[in-house]
Amino acid sequence: MNIINVGSFLKRCRKNLGVTQGYVAEHLNVSAQAVSKWERGENLPDVALFPALSRVLQVSINDILQAGTHEGGSDDQNAQTDELRTPIVNQDAFEKILARVGAGCLVAD
Repeated sequence: MNIINVGSFLKRCRKNLGVTQGYVAEHLNVSAQAVSKWERGENLPDVALFPALSRVLQVSINDILQAGTHEGGSDDQNAQTDELRTPIVNQDAFEKILARVGAGCLVAD
């Protein structure tokens, strides 16, 4: 996963919404510095934050994860590639798994 691409995507989403890093941080109970590090590609958000992050930025978890698979290229090339991609994770299933992990009881249905 290319964390620089993920960071650029998160920054672009945040700016498109017209919100600050502080706003994102407040809604995720993290520091603005953490959000800044994500956007600069120094760190990735903790996986447990992905559902809330996707809600705050109004994008799917798939969009965030797929941003990390882009190898660069023009926005047009990336848009065409996105149209061909099959979702790699079901957001509802992902949130259920995270809830079970948080509850300390990861068991199969």
